[in-house]
Amino acid sequence: ALQRVFKYQNSFKYTRTKLNWQEAILVKAYPKNDNNTVLVDWFLVKDRHLYRLSFSVSPKDNFPKYKSLFLAMANSFEFI
Repeated sequence: ALQRVFKYQNSFKYTRTKLNWQEAILVKAYPKNDNNTVLVDWFLVKDRHLYRLSFSVSPKDNFPKYKSLFLAMANSFEFI
């Protein structure tokens, strides 16, 4: 369902993880028609609602420069 709804390419990968102590699903993917962009999405469920925290980098070769920034922002995410 994630691939169809969010239009990921077939090679997307996901893993269960924690995002600032919340159970989450982390997805690393490429958009369906764009091999030059990297997507990083965290999905969380809180009170039966689905939340998505999403980052993208283009061109994909720049991803390493932004990885620590994405992690810092994601780990500061908090439900209030």
